[in-house]
Amino acid sequence: MLNKSLRLSCVVVCIFSGLLSFFLLFSYEKYAPVGPSWRLMMLDGDSSGQVPVATVNRAIASYGRAHKVDVARRVADPDTPQMVSHLYVVASSGDSFAKRWEGDGYQSFNPSMAYRIHSERQSLDTSPSGEYFVSGTETDVLGLVKLLNGFGFTDAGFQSTSNPSVMFGLLSTGGFSVLAAPLTVLVLLVALVAVGVASNDRGYAIQRLQGRGRGGALLLDASAMGRFYLELLGVLGVLSGIAIFFYNRWHHFGVLLLLWALFAVVGVALAAAVHTLTLFVVWRFPLQQALKGASSSRGMLVSTYLVRIFSLLMVFVVSALALNDAVALAKAQQRYGQWEGATRLGKITLGGGTFSADGQSDMRKSADRIGAWEKALNKRGELLLAVANPGSGTSDNKDLTLHGQPYDVLYVNETYLGLQKVTDTEGKQVHAPKDAAGVTVIIPKAYADETRTVTEAIDTDMKSRASGDDGKPTVVPRIDVDIAPDGQDRFTYNAADFNPFYQPESMPKDPVMVILPNDSPFMSSDDYYGYTTWGSILVMDTREAIEDAKAQPQLTRDVISISPAVQEVAAGLSNAYLGLTTSVLNLLIGLTAALVTTLGMAVTYTRRRAQFIFAARISGWRYPTMFKRLFILDAVLTTLIVAGSSVGLWAILGAFSTSGSAASRTIDLLHAIIPVAGVLVAVGAVGVLVGAVVWCSNRIVAARSADVA
Repeated sequence: MLNKSLRLSCVVVCIFSGLLSFFLLFSYEKYAPVGPSWRLMMLDGDSSGQVPVATVNRAIASYGRAHKVDVARRVADPDTPQMVSHLYVVASSGDSFAKRWEGDGYQSFNPSMAYRIHSERQSLDTSPSGEYFVSGTETDVLGLVKLLNGFGFTDAGFQSTSNPSVMFGLLSTGGFSVLAAPLTVLVLLVALVAVGVASNDRGYAIQRLQGRGRGGALLLDASAMGRFYLELLGVLGVLSGIAIFFYNRWHHFGVLLLLWALFAVVGVALAAAVHTLTLFVVWRFPLQQALKGASSSRGMLVSTYLVRIFSLLMVFVVSALALNDAVALAKAQQRYGQWEGATRLGKITLGGGTFSADGQSDMRKSADRIGAWEKALNKRGELLLAVANPGSGTSDNKDLTLHGQPYDVLYVNETYLGLQKVTDTEGKQVHAPKDAAGVTVIIPKAYADETRTVTEAIDTDMKSRASGDDGKPTVVPRIDVDIAPDGQDRFTYNAADFNPFYQPESMPKDPVMVILPNDSPFMSSDDYYGYTTWGSILVMDTREAIEDAKAQPQLTRDVISISPAVQEVAAGLSNAYLGLTTSVLNLLIGLTAALVTTLGMAVTYTRRRAQFIFAARISGWRYPTMFKRLFILDAVLTTLIVAGSSVGLWAILGAFSTSGSAASRTIDLLHAIIPVAGVLVAVGAVGVLVGAVVWCSNRIVAARSADVA
């Protein structure tokens, strides 16, 4: 007959293997869709901009058909990157996942995650760099890498989507957290099996008296546990089937069951190994001592309690990582929030232009073509200009010197004012000049005394931009000055700058602004070309700009691709959501493990003191009196652990706040949550132990009372 510890170990194997399989499949779809065999990352190289994207994509499609492999490229949705991704089928062989996706769409296991499928034709104008999913063999993937290398792209490695390292990567965000919650479960499982076998020493002693050998006793235990496993898995299988139907209508339910079975096999194998080893040790006890229950020692009780303490410490580890991911998400949301209302903006990738007879790029002709095209877009309000410090082109140098210090200047066009509201000191919205030769300069109030210095510098720059062959300006700028309130930092939508911390190009702090009309004569073809390569000129609508460029054959060698400018920021937000979701699920597993370790400790404690509990209870003792020392000791230790953990988490938040890497409101909220959560965890942990000990004691008293009766 199985005792409570062994039954609880079976429950742990079945429930936690199911939780891990659900958790893994839930997180996996953020890593890769179910179906492809390989995941490949390709990056832009030094020469990847020499061939139009449509040519590269057609070459991939031809390769896929020739080698009978499917190739899809994933792009995060610019509007809802945390929930939606786009899968562009670049090559479809008809033998793998692509045809199925194109016909039925992708059925997500995780209902909060959606993949939108796009055909080969829709994929032609998308950038070849990024994240690929491929069917076939490793040789097929290497061939695809070689093909893309030939177009100048660089591979950042590829990996089988079924590689075991993928599982460990999805268990958490990195470091020790990869094993935090699962390690707690494994330690708990080992402790429960060892305690269960050791607690059954009297039963094994009786079997020895009956002449049964160690192998026979092991087979008897295996038979009993096997029947219990089948009953338990049957019940859990039915319940999970019902739950998954309402969760996602059984999408990938077969994959979930397969993962569940694999994890369960690992758990059962570990439990069997521990069971066998412990039984070997128990069987060596002298028969007389075994009949007295010599193995149910204080050491066993101490061991199970240490497992409980360990589980609480693991909760702290995972909590710290969850805090890190929460701050990372706040930072990603802050960056993505800057793009509100501008997710259609497109980044233009320029190529080498036409080539002269000696093989050198004719940049003059290319710049003239790009300049003419972008001037036309600008006049129609379809181009965004936002360039910081155009005179220097770097974040380390400023174009102005105000109050003796280098200072940022930001050049924008009329279209920019439609995305970013700029007001003067009276709260009135600033508009672009109506005259083409007009220039509006916005100076922060704190630097109003430097108006003359600023206007002279801008006047000199405008005349230089409009100078003819003789060096004299062909257009005289008419400069108007407005004073703006301090503190109006400006986002530039700079597609070339996606560092975790904003650089001056992407978020100038309270800059001097120079506003040019969309048909300004102070923007030359060289300016358009140069600012585009900086990422400081963007098209207002990616899809419309692609169609416009395709309609002008002369741009074939100049415009290599136009892709969503927010794409990398959106991908960063999507990854941040995955990180936090993973950590929260890991935290839930850790808390569940802590709960089960508490139950296991209560079972062990009450079994060891069963005779005392029965005698004391029928003598009229109350439970608080009987277990006073245990309850006080546990309350003190749990309080110390939770208090120390809370202080540690506060220190982690303090490091984030001092480094300025997250929004202050998020840090303030987490600061408020930590003490409340600490109190709840401490009270809950002690309360569960008290409740479990009382419940087990009542069971013991009832069972022995029935025996006496």
